[in-house]
Amino acid sequence: MNSFANILRFFKKSEYVRRPKPVPTPLGAESLEKRSMMAFPQLSALDVEALLDRASAATPSRDAIIAIVDRSGQILGVRTEANVTTPDLNFAINGAIAKARSAVFFSSDQGILTSRTVGYLSQSTITQREVEANPSSLNESIRGPGFVAAVGVGGQFPPGIINQPLVDLFCIEHSNRVSTFVDGQLIANRKSYGQQVGTAPNETSRGIGTLPGGLPVYRANSNELIAGIGAFFPGPFGFASFEQGFVPVASQTQQQRVNAPLVLE
Repeated sequence: MNSFANILRFFKKSEYVRRPKPVPTPLGAESLEKRSMMAFPQLSALDVEALLDRASAATPSRDAIIAIVDRSGQILGVRTEANVTTPDLNFAINGAIAKARSAVFFSSDQGILTSRTVGYLSQSTITQREVEANPSSLNESIRGPGFVAAVGVGGQFPPGIINQPLVDLFCIEHSNRVSTFVDGQLIANRKSYGQQVGTAPNETSRGIGTLPGGLPVYRANSNELIAGIGAFFPGPFGFASFEQGFVPVASQTQQQRVNAPLVLE
């Protein structure tokens, strides 16, 4: 009993100091890295010219457009072959750029992805109206995304196997039409050809191209990704339906379209 009374007297005589409640540290988001990986030295003008020459020589026809972009997507060079006669040349050039950017945006020093691979992984459903369209046209009957993709029904991966969920890249063709800036620094250049050269500042790019013809470029004897290159056959109007030999019949499959003669060329 005495010991309990002593304890009570101790607490009465002692000054009880309440510790202040700890102030929680506010949560904050870490700033996005300014991708120094994009700051590799550019290809020289001679390098770009050599790549364009080799790509042009690899095709037997003379009606292709070839574009080269760096890792950030900036356009480094464009080759328009002699037999290209489309009236809207900027729109057609943007088709080649869409393929080149697909390859360089999705590839890395550790992995190679072509525009064909991106298309296979996306399994997007693409309509004729979306392909035979121009995002910069003032004609409402033509205005649209202008996809550089194969017309057909997708949605599941692997294709042909039922009860599978949509894939992560589904409808990737809708994306990558606006450039990305972080703290004023250009991280991903998605400008159209007309925007970059200054001839059409309000022009819209054609996003990610998933028809075959976009390849990553690596520095010789290394794993260093340095550029992307895309080849596009615009036909008379610059639509990707020409390159894939599109015919609006049910008997023509998406697989046939991605392996059409011009696509494989």
